[in-house]
Amino acid sequence: MTDNLTQTEEEIALERIVRNQLAIKELEAENEQLKQFFKDRPEQYPAGAALERGKFYIKITKSTRIDDKLARDNLSAARYRSVSKMTVDTTAARRYLNETELAKITKTYDNRIEIGLN
Repeated sequence: MTDNLTQTEEEIALERIVRNQLAIKELEAENEQLKQFFKDRPEQYPAGAALERGKFYIKITKSTRIDDKLARDNLSAARYRSVSKMTVDTTAARRYLNETELAKITKTYDNRIEIGLN
């Protein structure tokens, strides 16, 4: 593509992006539905299994994450503090710090581009 698109080229590019996004969502939904077959059969496909089926492999990994709310509910305050760490609260930082201070602690990434249908 050139540096500048005509209005028609821009519309074509936007339409392709939206069509691709929709196709990706459909494929992701289909994949989740297909994976459900394996999830519904834990006796055949237990966590920790690594199976081969012809040219394919199936690896089942247990998925866990420590949950902050569960930790607060199930640990004493002292125990909770012993496994917690202090982090910056973005909302409080924006409320209390001046622009110079904010700039010093703000990381800048590539612009996020969102495209969709009206």
